[in-house]
Amino acid sequence: MMEETKGERGRSVSVGGGERPRLTFFVVHHAGGSAPVYLPLARALPSDWEVILLELPGRGRTAGARNCANMAEVLETLLPLMARRSHGPFALWGHSMGGVIAYELAHALAGAGRPPLWLGVSASLPPQLHAVEIPRARGHDELLSFVRELGGTPEEVLAIPDIAEYLLGVLREDLLVLDGYRLRDRPPLDIPVSLFGAESDPMASLSRMEPWVELLASNCIKHSFEGGHFYWLDAVDDLAVAIEKDVLAVAPVVSRDIERKFS
Repeated sequence: MMEETKGERGRSVSVGGGERPRLTFFVVHHAGGSAPVYLPLARALPSDWEVILLELPGRGRTAGARNCANMAEVLETLLPLMARRSHGPFALWGHSMGGVIAYELAHALAGAGRPPLWLGVSASLPPQLHAVEIPRARGHDELLSFVRELGGTPEEVLAIPDIAEYLLGVLREDLLVLDGYRLRDRPPLDIPVSLFGAESDPMASLSRMEPWVELLASNCIKHSFEGGHFYWLDAVDDLAVAIEKDVLAVAPVVSRDIERKFS
């Protein structure tokens, strides 16, 4: 079962879970990305989890909406969508820019007295490195080269001028959110966290993600994969298994499949 929910600007896509999901699992997309890219991961996760693919405005079915201008607007857009869909235990996972957004969502929810059970951060540069690592050149050729270096977008798609310009426009707007993003002075995030990455990632390899531990209250689990920035596109099932194991380690009641899958 797949359902869509639209907020004032953003939207979410729901997969699985049935009438009484054991867990709500939120996924936050990368810069320039959208919810449908993560449908393979949603379908690989346990069928008794409701997977909610969050989507920022300005892309896909909300292409006519204004993009979020900063992280505050991102949170104002996504938190109400999450509140509508989560009425029990929940977890968060974000890829690339989505990892930073998921981290900020987790902080906001923890501050409101409703922290997630678990946070997963995938191929995401730690905020401490953003000032020197986020690309500043935003012209067509520079961004096109950046997208090609990271992979994940078929060359035949990039070869169509109108589509390429649309995708680069969305990416450009998302990167502006990261331009203005700065870490706030606050206690470390005190929930279980897992890091996911690939050493061949040209931007956010697992070793370059190491400074994330400075922002956390306890040790985190680290998962290394083969491949580049979009490593998970070729390892959806392996990623889903790693996510489920880590979530079950902190909340073993959220899946009926634990004995079958890990005995």
